[in-house]
Amino acid sequence: TAETAAAADAATADTAAADLLAAKAGWEAERRDLLEARARELREIEASQLDEVKAQVAALEEAYDFVRPPPVPHCVDEEAAVVACYRRELDDGAQGDVLKCAALVDAYSACARRVATELAAAVAASAPSSSSSSSKSSHGQ
Repeated sequence: TAETAAAADAATADTAAADLLAAKAGWEAERRDLLEARARELREIEASQLDEVKAQVAALEEAYDFVRPPPVPHCVDEEAAVVACYRRELDDGAQGDVLKCAALVDAYSACARRVATELAAAVAASAPSSSSSSSKSSHGQ
C-alpha cells in the first residue's frame, strides 16, 4: 500500500524524467537544425556577396587603370657603396673599423632625406587644398 504508492510515485517520477529528457533532446535537435540552417543561409549570403564584390572590383578595374608602375629604387649607388664598405671592413669576420664608412653612410642618409622630402612635396602638391574648399563652403558655393 504505502510501498505500492511509493513505487507508483517513483515510476511516475521516472516517466516524467524520461519525458522531460526526451523533450529536451527533441528541443536540442530542433535547435541544432535551426542553427545549421541559419549557418547554411549565412554561407550562401556570404558567397553571393563575395561574387557581387568580385564583380564590382572587376568593373572598377575595367573602368580605371589601377596598374601602378614598378617602384623606382632610389639611392642605389649610395646604398651599394655603404654595403661594400661594411663588407670590406668586416671581411671574413675580422674586426674592421666600420667608422671608416661614416662618409658613405652620411651620403646615403642625405640621399634618403632628399628623396623623402621630394616625396612629401609631391604628395602635398597632389592633395586637394583644404583652404579652397573651406572658402567655397563659407561663401555658400
